[in-house]
Amino acid sequence: MLLDRLDPRNLGLLGLPDLRKAQDSLAALRDPNRSGDSYGFLSITPIREGRAPALRKKLAAIDAAGSPFARLPRTHFARWVVLPDFYDPDLDYQPADEDRLGCEYLIFSACFDGERDSYLRELSTELAAEAVQVWGECRGVDPSSPDDLVRYLKANQIDCGQYYSAYGHTTVQEVRRVLAQQLVMRDLAVQQYTLTPAQLQAEFVARIVNAEVPA
Repeated sequence: MLLDRLDPRNLGLLGLPDLRKAQDSLAALRDPNRSGDSYGFLSITPIREGRAPALRKKLAAIDAAGSPFARLPRTHFARWVVLPDFYDPDLDYQPADEDRLGCEYLIFSACFDGERDSYLRELSTELAAEAVQVWGECRGVDPSSPDDLVRYLKANQIDCGQYYSAYGHTTVQEVRRVLAQQLVMRDLAVQQYTLTPAQLQAEFVARIVNAEVPA
């Protein structure tokens, strides 16, 4: 049957319900951290007393060297943030009752393809050196142990109130492939005036149709 050969994402073209969107909505009800094929992770972990300044220096050095999360090919986005307190004495307006934290905290947030546990395992092994530097300044974990770090991050996870991913079912590799193709198309648009139609077609096939996903 024709419907058997249709991609569920294209059923709307025939006036039929988009089954994938319905499936995504149901999946989001079951797991508020999931949107399409991507997962939104957030953990908040307590920093050891007096170690926040050292942690900030380490994070600045890691950032200056280039994001280590580039070594995790499933990562759309990830970052560390030090949360000093809810109370800011520099603000003109202060609430009547100060809402203070007992210590400073490290926030880790990430958006990635696939399942949570396998990603955290990759993080704890592929980013082992950075994990020791960063979570080594937090209480209650041995970051040199991948098992302990995965347990720790899961234990301190905060569910998303409502997680939305702009990529849906598009993976990091697919996003990178499309961005690479855009650059090639711009280049071809400039070169089209110096190429014959046959040459332009050959360049398009070689550089777009047969292009591989960048590593």
